[in-house]
Amino acid sequence: MNKWILGAFFFLAACAAPTITPTLESFFPVMALSAVDVTRAPDRAEATTLFDKRHMASGVLIEGGHVLTAAHVVQSEDADVAVRLFGDAVFMAEVVYFNPEADLAVLKIKNLADSSLPVASLSCRDPVWSERVVMVGNPDRIEGALSVGYLSSLKLDRPQWARLVAFTGAGTFGSSSSPVFDTSGGVLGILVSGQVTNGSQTGLLFMVPVVDACDAIKAAL
Repeated sequence: MNKWILGAFFFLAACAAPTITPTLESFFPVMALSAVDVTRAPDRAEATTLFDKRHMASGVLIEGGHVLTAAHVVQSEDADVAVRLFGDAVFMAEVVYFNPEADLAVLKIKNLADSSLPVASLSCRDPVWSERVVMVGNPDRIEGALSVGYLSSLKLDRPQWARLVAFTGAGTFGSSSSPVFDTSGGVLGILVSGQVTNGSQTGLLFMVPVVDACDAIKAAL
């Protein structure tokens, strides 16, 4: 067969081959492993005690040993903060970005030698009404707890937040500041509040979108 005809055959076959699109479920392992616990503590010993007593919130590992969490968790830009990774390793961290208006903060883990840890990417785009999202956290020491839902309101009027987006899902103690992922595995927002019934956040949860602070967050990395 003429080599040009053979080459054209393989080219057309490649063009006709179906594109394999990653499924939402294929992102679950990275989502779960990148979710971390965050608490305010002066040292690792105190942090370990607080984590064991479940005095904590959540966050998510992003590039360069950084953690994205909610500003109301760390409370100030000079706070002493600790992070517990998946598998219970505890590290101290410093606040390198603090934005109380957006309720977002970035921590830099100190003395983190492991560069192979799974990290999440930021989804720097506007949320879309009715899109599917996944919240992942470690509430009440339940590691990698998943809650799948849908964005249901893009403009909530809450004076303590510059912008809130509502989504369906379920959370509990320790779910605060959990990452909310889109179907491409990117962090679309951080959980900050929700409707509370009998101590649990059920029905509608509220997140702050990362898109409004993406440039500032990336500059802090």
